[in-house]
Amino acid sequence: MSNTRIIKFNNRTDIKILVSLLLVTIANFLFFNSPIGSTIGLFSILLLGSIWYFQPKLHSLSNARLLALSCLISAASMVEAPNLFQFAFFMFLSFSLVLMPKIRKNIALPKIIVIFLGQALSFWTRIIIDTKRILKISNNNTNKKFGFGKIIQLSIAPVFFGIVFIAMFYNANPILENALDKIDLSVIFKAISIERIIFTAFTLSAIWYFIRPQIKLKILSTIKVEEKNEQNNSFYNYIFNPQSVFISLLLFNAIFAIQNLLDLTFLWSGNPLPDGLTHAQYAHRGAYPLIFTTFLAAWFVLFGLKNSQGNNKSKYLVYFWIVQNIFLVTSSILRTLNYIDAYSLTYLRVAALIWMGLVAFGLFLIIVKIQFNKDNLWLINTNFCSLVATILICNFINFGSIISWHNVKHCQEISKSNYKLDTNYLSSIGVEALPATLWAISQISNNPNELELKTSLNEIATKFKEELALNTGDWRSITLRQYRLSNEIAALK
Repeated sequence: MSNTRIIKFNNRTDIKILVSLLLVTIANFLFFNSPIGSTIGLFSILLLGSIWYFQPKLHSLSNARLLALSCLISAASMVEAPNLFQFAFFMFLSFSLVLMPKIRKNIALPKIIVIFLGQALSFWTRIIIDTKRILKISNNNTNKKFGFGKIIQLSIAPVFFGIVFIAMFYNANPILENALDKIDLSVIFKAISIERIIFTAFTLSAIWYFIRPQIKLKILSTIKVEEKNEQNNSFYNYIFNPQSVFISLLLFNAIFAIQNLLDLTFLWSGNPLPDGLTHAQYAHRGAYPLIFTTFLAAWFVLFGLKNSQGNNKSKYLVYFWIVQNIFLVTSSILRTLNYIDAYSLTYLRVAALIWMGLVAFGLFLIIVKIQFNKDNLWLINTNFCSLVATILICNFINFGSIISWHNVKHCQEISKSNYKLDTNYLSSIGVEALPATLWAISQISNNPNELELKTSLNEIATKFKEELALNTGDWRSITLRQYRLSNEIAALK
């Protein structure tokens, strides 16, 4: 009895292997050859919990706790309504989380994206390296208690030769041959198909990478952006001397004031435009170029004013210019809204409005940076955090429903508005547009002029209902949003 070995999996690496195998088994059951639904969000929460458990260094970092909360919110959004972008965004946040103990605060957060892309190409090598290490350690420590490496080491010979002996007895013994022939091996072969092996290997490699990250980031731990010292650059001083910057700011403020006065006169007041120019055309031509103008202005403020930081006159001119830029962005938002009134709402126009809001917030942050003497790194990271927060919020918003309801309620056929209902675009939105489509069918009369539109809407509604029934037919493919939608449709019947 004294020589009996007690098998215990109390080694931390063994626990990681157990958890990884458990997660891979769950992933195979939920996702292999199955449609994706809320289960991807629930699985992401399990993965996040594993990362948090196996990375205790994260617990003491306030930034890591905030980032873990962001990961949790991102995973919850996939329970609501998952898509490929949300999954990629969760992967990026999770990667940033495991990266957190290895970096210092003096790094621009967007630089993590570059590292993320590099690691995404090499994550699979981590499990290969660790497998070699586990086998080597098990081979060198033959007197120690069992672990997974020891089990693998002790299993290779008996499993291989056992299969060989069974095959030999199968050929030599007819009774054993008849008994084995009655076993249906097709189920096993289906379970170990090439596709499943590839899926399992890829998933296991990704899970192992997050549970046991090993990232060589010497460049990140000591990173300090080496920028050219423009103040000692004669060409920079020649172009951006305090006097030329002051004159530039006076000129820029005057130019922007003319543009903003024109917007006040025609865009905000609604006064009639010159002959041949409609408000829709005026709005469309100016929305996107003006956003580029604000980017150029922001660049000038950040990189062209280093020699004028102590000049109070220039500082106040900068403040006034940034305020004018914010007003310019606000005018661009109004232009886009006017264009939507004339030509309907689309995903791209919604994205443009959100982007303009972020640009306006970024301009405001420039004022904060100058007023409180913050560096460019603070400005970049704060803008990046605002972008992440915006994405997290947008992940929970059903834009498809918002767009479809807006377009059917304001179309020419129902509200006598400017634009006709674009049934092709309505069809491209997906099942989120089903309630709005059914409502539009009920509002359109049966007169011959609108019969073609009503027929088209009925075809779209039928397609949406079939798609919704298909999505909710398998519990693994259903999402919370689709579940609420199916209940809403059932209530309308």
